[in-house]
Amino acid sequence: MIARLFPAALRGEVTTPPSKSDAQRLLIAAWLAGDIDRVQLNGAQSADIAACVRCLHALSNPEPCLDCGDSGAVLRFLTPVAAALGGARMTGSHQLAARPMGALLHALAENGCRVSGGSLPFAVSGGLRGGVYALPGDVSSQFISGLLFALPLLGQDSQIRLTSPLRSAGYVDMTRDVLRRFGVRSMRTEDGFSVPGGQTYRLPAHELAPEGDWSGAAVWLAVNALGGRIALRGLKDDSLQSDRRMAQLACTLPGTVDIADIPDLLPLLCVLAAFKPAGTRFTHAGRLRYKESDRLNGCARLICDLGGLAQAEEDALLVQPRPLTGGETDAHGDHRMAMAAAAAACVCPQGVLLRGAECVDKSYPAFWADYKRLGGQMHVL
Repeated sequence: MIARLFPAALRGEVTTPPSKSDAQRLLIAAWLAGDIDRVQLNGAQSADIAACVRCLHALSNPEPCLDCGDSGAVLRFLTPVAAALGGARMTGSHQLAARPMGALLHALAENGCRVSGGSLPFAVSGGLRGGVYALPGDVSSQFISGLLFALPLLGQDSQIRLTSPLRSAGYVDMTRDVLRRFGVRSMRTEDGFSVPGGQTYRLPAHELAPEGDWSGAAVWLAVNALGGRIALRGLKDDSLQSDRRMAQLACTLPGTVDIADIPDLLPLLCVLAAFKPAGTRFTHAGRLRYKESDRLNGCARLICDLGGLAQAEEDALLVQPRPLTGGETDAHGDHRMAMAAAAAACVCPQGVLLRGAECVDKSYPAFWADYKRLGGQMHVL
């Protein structure tokens, strides 16, 4: 979808969509506890949540084939789970096939699982056993979360040993919090995590509803920082979601921002940085090359496409002060890039021509409806 976006003052109120990160974790734990329907998914499901539901239902089949769509989280969470439960064939989009999986698959193979290849499509078979799972912490925290879901199902105790510092640690904290609510134990160690085997997932007595999505809310916080007046509903101030930091960063953006634990915020923060009186350097950004798109270079292109100045480096991004004026840009299949372009369009006098606008369905299917309801000016070509 190609959308022409025009400058506009956004006003009103938004109820944030359910967090796909929280929903996916709840769905997996509830399925392992025997009742996926206990998770209350109100409203339209994002593509990533739908992929999780689809794959969990497929795991019940005699010879499961799990189509993960574009969801890296579903692939990385359910590959270890499938290996612990006897195996499955894993597949997904061409875009998903380009995302790193090697370290996780190697760790599974080192502990008894047979793996048919190093990238999608591949199959994992049974034989997984408890032991030491050594893998890097700075490629994807989803590797660790996937193992935390799977290892309690094994008969033996296990250790997750991190060979490099853990990035996006808040998402691992989210996983461990969900596990705790389902009666599953894991312990932090000096170099990773300890997971007792032989555990059973138990459904909690309270309702299971995903909390509001701070990642989706971040776009409206960015719009507010650019002059909008949008009230947000449905967010938890004490959420473990790392992206709740946007509430503070949208108000005060320092000259240097460590993006290691908040990679999804980079596109929006780049837009805000363009309007600052001094340059902003985003550090520990190298692994963003392996998101839904090459998000590091994509952010630099986005800012330059819209009249700003930005340069990607090996592990950083520098945005120079130059207010955005507008232009033509492409989301390259990345929902975060599309929403950042929409936020920028509100204050770009020349407007923005956005290609690939439909990719917001991955996390926020009602985004464009909310955008227009709040006063966003949009014409689909």
